[in-house]
Amino acid sequence: QSTWGLLNRYSRMFKRLANLDAHAKVKGEFQVRTYTGAMISVVTIVSVLVLIVSEFRYFSQVETIEHMTVDLENKGKSKINFDVTFPNLACSVVSIDTTDSTGDNHFDIQHNIFKQRLTVDGSALGVAHRDAISKAAKSLNEVVTPLKSGPKKDDCPACYGAETEDTKCCFTCEDVRKAYMARGWRLDESTVAQCKEVHYQGTHEAQANEGCHVFGFVEVNKVSGSLHFAPGKTTIQPIMLHFMDLQQLSSGQANVSHRINSFSFGEPFPGVKNPLDSTNRTVTEGTVVYHYYAKVVPTIYEFKDQSIVSTNQYSVSEHKRQLVNRLDTEMPGVFIEYEYSPIMVRIKERYKPFSHFLVEVCAIVGGMFTVAGIIDSVVHKSVKTISQKLDSSKNR
Repeated sequence: QSTWGLLNRYSRMFKRLANLDAHAKVKGEFQVRTYTGAMISVVTIVSVLVLIVSEFRYFSQVETIEHMTVDLENKGKSKINFDVTFPNLACSVVSIDTTDSTGDNHFDIQHNIFKQRLTVDGSALGVAHRDAISKAAKSLNEVVTPLKSGPKKDDCPACYGAETEDTKCCFTCEDVRKAYMARGWRLDESTVAQCKEVHYQGTHEAQANEGCHVFGFVEVNKVSGSLHFAPGKTTIQPIMLHFMDLQQLSSGQANVSHRINSFSFGEPFPGVKNPLDSTNRTVTEGTVVYHYYAKVVPTIYEFKDQSIVSTNQYSVSEHKRQLVNRLDTEMPGVFIEYEYSPIMVRIKERYKPFSHFLVEVCAIVGGMFTVAGIIDSVVHKSVKTISQKLDSSKNR
């Protein structure tokens, strides 16, 4: 009796527990199966499978998390990568140099720059040759070591009115240029005897109808600065301003039409967008100077294997100015000014948690079958109501 009493007690407890069943069952003889219900069920199952596959593909993708922080290590070097085509500037004319916010010109930094001569239709001439950054000096005394040759008058060639206490003789064309720069004068080299021995002009004339493809990289300090592509030879005024010597160039050789094939700061990383890539600007008339102002944001990208790339991304704005004449204080060229932000962006790759995938699958299955049940119920009642009305109309 004690055993039967225990079983009866458990039986009553299970019956009470059954009252909590949220999914009441219907006996088979009371179930009604319809063609519309079958179609809705097939469509629901196919939709669930498609959504689960789509969710799995999304789950398999690597997601990135971004957050910003103050850059406490804003120092060291940064690489500037560039690939620029000048269809109307000969390689012998294109001058490249960099400066930073201190006003120093950097010509001895690590660089790897190549120039490829181009025909009028853009075809390559010969092979690309390695080139150095323009040796624009930090001071006028550092421009070029004078060659001890040239026209002499009493062993002291004249500086054509630009003599100073320190510079009484000008042995080369470069010496005359420096003397005129020191006084802030413009030099007409066609009247200077020392310049007749310089082959600079002849080189430009030989390449007058050529273009130039310039590509490579330079490493610069992580401070505000600029990268210049300009026709002529770069020197420095005493007040540390750039001066492009254009005396040997005709107006046609100062056409700075250009295409920036690619331009970036640092190493590439997934999803990076460089706004200057594929930038194409054409000068139709006159002489023009282009300024690009880049705001560089230091970026650290961490891959899912925990390897890290320290690089940069940037935004850019542009300004174009038409030069009235060649005596304008601004020189033609492409000037890319850059400024580093004190804010750093950290981007980290990670896999999505598997629990997220399970939750999404449950939501898909439950949601689809719930909606399908509602649709099936509405369709079934609608068909039943219509059938009853048709039957009643026939009986009349």
